[in-house]
Amino acid sequence: MITRESINEITSKRVNHLFLIFSIFSYFYASLLILYFALLFLGFVFPQYSAIHLIIWFSFFGITLFWLNQVLHSKYLGKFFLVLLFLLNIIALYSILIRIYEYGFTPSRYFVIISCIFLFVSVISSLFLRDYLKILFYLFAVLCIFSIFGSFNAIRVSVDSQLRALKSLEMNAENYTRISNIYRFLTHYINEDELADYRTFLNSQGENGYKYQNYKI
Repeated sequence: MITRESINEITSKRVNHLFLIFSIFSYFYASLLILYFALLFLGFVFPQYSAIHLIIWFSFFGITLFWLNQVLHSKYLGKFFLVLLFLLNIIALYSILIRIYEYGFTPSRYFVIISCIFLFVSVISSLFLRDYLKILFYLFAVLCIFSIFGSFNAIRVSVDSQLRALKSLEMNAENYTRISNIYRFLTHYINEDELADYRTFLNSQGENGYKYQNYKI
């Protein structure tokens, strides 16, 4: 006869097996990302695409899985896993800061910074605090309000940053591609009349045979 206790025991075993699989995957994936960036730093591989967003999404998945492990009193993911997440977020923060230094803010880069801040606090809180979920909930709410409605929201910071970048560029053929892409970005948020000089420049260069290229600002 199947009792409630036996059902609970079977369910518990299946959940533990599932968490074991997720935990093995998490350790493997985190180690793979760290290895990739180590090889990149040493010059053994060359970047074909940005892996920063992979780190961010995996870190959110990993920290959530760690919290669930804690709730279920599982020992599959321990503090060493949090150290791996911490290292990954240092890599992500370093990489995005270099990108911002070179090309300025965009909304996606802005939210990568916000995500890194939240993940850093999440990892540190998970290591040293007990009642960390409440703190992180308030932090998440504050960051959302700050980044969407605050004076330094994602759009305003990005527009100001790209305007500064645009004004720092000389209007010549060498800078055509970057100017054209910044121009297209800015026209989504400000009046094109404010960019009349750049529009004239782009039109004149277009007549000379230049075309927009797929250049990420």
